[in-house]
Amino acid sequence: PIHEHEKREIESLLPKYKEAGIEIEIPQEIFEPGKCTRCCESGFRGETAVIEILEMTEEIQQQMYTDFSAQSIKKTARKSGYLTMWEEGVLKITEGITTLPELKRKVEKM
Repeated sequence: PIHEHEKREIESLLPKYKEAGIEIEIPQEIFEPGKCTRCCESGFRGETAVIEILEMTEEIQQQMYTDFSAQSIKKTARKSGYLTMWEEGVLKITEGITTLPELKRKVEKM
């Protein structure tokens, strides 16, 4: 089952996902990595990218000339589904691709 602290952490991000037009449900279970010889006892196999992409839309291009502040550009980008690396990682947790401890180890919370 999902740990209470993980559930709270994911719930704290729900407004940001909603703002970006993304609806997610908190799963009843979050996968824990198993250990075997195939993964060298790490519980993980391979790597998964957690990326943050800012799509340069026409609206953002125009905004860069008129209202060039990181806050306003981020707000505009959110309307197009922009997510930070941390938020993208939490989505991967809900999909069973990674775990919260692994995300915390690899990505600085923003």
